[in-house]
Amino acid sequence: MSNTNSLFGHGNIKKVDVPSLEPMDFEDAYDEIEQLGFPLCSPFDLLEHSVGDNSIFSDDFPDLVGKNVRILGYLVHRKRTTTRGRYPQQMMFGTFMDMKGKFYDSVHFPPSFRQYKITGKGIYELFGKISSDNGHHSIEVEKMEKLPYQKLVVT
Repeated sequence: MSNTNSLFGHGNIKKVDVPSLEPMDFEDAYDEIEQLGFPLCSPFDLLEHSVGDNSIFSDDFPDLVGKNVRILGYLVHRKRTTTRGRYPQQMMFGTFMDMKGKFYDSVHFPPSFRQYKITGKGIYELFGKISSDNGHHSIEVEKMEKLPYQKLVVT
């Protein structure tokens, strides 16, 4: 005979069936964004729609100087500044990461800066012309749009 007294003196223990919980798609990534400010997976995996094949990568910039392009980028950093001159205007410089994990810079001159705002962290589709300044390539943004992430569906 074994002595199996309960720690709290309860002799009647109910058997409870705990359901197995299935993880939701991207649940961990959304938790990481909430807690860390960024996902540990590729943020491009979270996009609501497929991006297609007509986007370029920052590695392509040297061959595309002077050409208009479309590129996707995950916002890393932005810096607002003011132009010089008689009538100073707001403009911005940005740093993005492309789908290959390479960083590139963007320039948002006053007309583009006024019309197309960066509305927080996320992935943006940038349209503009590739420029080169002393061997450093960047995109001069003419238009841009923030792309939506997939919705986390709770059932």
